[in-house]
Amino acid sequence: MAMENRAAADLESIVGLPGMLPRIQIPPLPSAPLTPNNFKVDNSVVGSINTGNVRAIDVNLTYLYGAGKDKARDALKALTEAVLNDASISDAQKNELIDQITFLSEQTVAGAKERKPGLIKATFNALTEASRTVSSVAGAWQVAEPILRSLFG
Repeated sequence: MAMENRAAADLESIVGLPGMLPRIQIPPLPSAPLTPNNFKVDNSVVGSINTGNVRAIDVNLTYLYGAGKDKARDALKALTEAVLNDASISDAQKNELIDQITFLSEQTVAGAKERKPGLIKATFNALTEASRTVSSVAGAWQVAEPILRSLFG
């Protein structure tokens, strides 16, 4: 369809009569359902979160599993699920927490030279603060924090 539209535009340009030939309406691509391999996302949550971040976490968890870092994978998985499944967290706060978990998951798979220690420290502080106010995140963060700290040295 795009090629036919381009051909029509080229013909119009050659003839010197723009807008003479009809164009084909190209329908938008359907969005694929969110089906992460490492954790379950309830359909009621999908509309309120940044699914790109959830996919990024999922990819990083798969990488951690392949690298033999099962404890880190399990800790990040539990933390992500705790945030996604907590109905008491607002959508804005949920997205903020998922952003932070996405960043930490990216840093776990990054090489030592690519890591950002200042941002990692700030993210740890933010998640610690969130765990004080969100009970479901508290338990998962208490398990995840020491495991992740050991990865970052």
